[in-house]
Formats: sequence, C-alpha cells, structure tokens
Amino acid sequence: MNEIERAWLGAFIEADGSAYLTGHLGTILRLVIAQVGIEPIETALRITQTGTVMWDRKRLMWFWVLAANADAVDVAEQCAPYSWKIQRALSQQREVDR
Repeated sequence: MNEIERAWLGAFIEADGSAYLTGHLGTILRLVIAQVGIEPIETALRITQTGTVMWDRKRLMWFWVLAANADAVDVAEQCAPYSWKIQRALSQQREVDR
C-alpha cells in the first residue's frame, strides 16, 4: 500500500471499523470494516490484496474481514499511525505475545 492508501484504510477503520484480538487465547488480530455499500469494502480488498468479503443477509451489510494473523499484523502496522483502534489492538497483541 502507498501512504495515501494506508491513511485511508487506517482512518476508515478508526471511523467505521474494528481492530481487536480474537481466538481461544485472544491472540488473533482481526480487522473489520462493515458498510451498506460495497465500494469501500472492494477498495479495502483491492489496496490490501488480502482479507475476505462477506454479505450479511440479516444485517444487510457488506464486511471486509482480515484475520490471517501475519497479513493482519502487516496491514495493521502499516495503518497504525492513522488509527487509535489499531494501535490499541497491536499493543494488546504485544502484551499477549510476552
């Protein structure tokens, strides 16, 4: 990702997304964006070249989810300067890794 893409994704996650730890031991970093329109979801997938796009019929929303830990950490580290949510999740992951 270039700097503009990192800023866009980080700010988007900060405004309308989530960054948190999940899994049995809370060791898997997950990045999520949920939107009614598909365009921001497609953009997240295009600029990161990773993640999963899903449609939730019940909530009528599109989701981009990145939970492959190596990819999620890489994307999170690139976007961290633009999102407190991401910075907090990375900090929590570092604590778990200790």
